[in-house]
Amino acid sequence: MLIGTALTEEREATIAVAAEGQNGLAKISMVAARAPFFLIFNKKVSLLEVPCVDAKGGAGPSAADLLTGKKVNVVIAGHCRQKMMTILTTQKKSIC
Repeated sequence: MLIGTALTEEREATIAVAAEGQNGLAKISMVAARAPFFLIFNKKVSLLEVPCVDAKGGAGPSAADLLTGKKVNVVIAGHCRQKMMTILTTQKKSIC
């Protein structure tokens, strides 16, 4: 399911994939905010370690802020919980 705004040719895509491992062969994490890593794809591929992965609370908003800081406009994960989804869709990010 795709939620949010569609990308246009005028907008460069920066895509974050919630990942269980540190490379492109890693499984997609089932919960975005609890992913240990995000693989960031734009003109190059980079690895983003998620410091809030083990947080007792607030992982969704923290992960959303982290991705917003990296100028991500598309997030791919198995599931994105309500708080994170609300923050990302308010900022016109697409969630897959």
